[in-house]
Amino acid sequence: MDRRSKIKIGIYFGLPMAMLYILSHLLVEGDWSLRNMGFTVISGLTGGLVAGILFGWGMGAFANSKRVAQSTEITPEKDETMLFGAQASHLKGLESIGGKLYLTDKRLVFKSHAYNFRNETFSIALQEIVSLHAFKSLGLISNGMAITLSDQKKVKFIVERPEDWISRLSGNNGKEVMQEA
Repeated sequence: MDRRSKIKIGIYFGLPMAMLYILSHLLVEGDWSLRNMGFTVISGLTGGLVAGILFGWGMGAFANSKRVAQSTEITPEKDETMLFGAQASHLKGLESIGGKLYLTDKRLVFKSHAYNFRNETFSIALQEIVSLHAFKSLGLISNGMAITLSDQKKVKFIVERPEDWISRLSGNNGKEVMQEA
């Protein structure tokens, strides 16, 4: 996980935490004086910034750990070339399964890391991919990639820079690429 991603995670975590702190403190205290509101906003934003930085750093340390790297490692088949790989989460309904997504010259492979409640490894033959599109997770963050397969099954992933994945995948066999949905 690069520095940019850690900062984004920190912001996405820290701002909501700051807002929750500010609202809860003002509601519980019941003191709506200008002085108390100013103190609450400043301490909430400071606490949210610190919490965000720590959370982003912690997520980066986890994602880049040796154990996660070892548990998500795959071995390409003997007639296959590894093209690209990066951390990803497979979305299954409301569940997000963390791991690593790999692109070879023949297939797309996902392998979950050892810290999930459910572990999975699966691959999708590139010729099975009919269309691709980017989407915003939670309607806010541009980090989703949806894949439609020839049997009309949809597979969704959260990845850094989904446009890179879509570009690489659409370059293989001319897949239909849709605009962000």
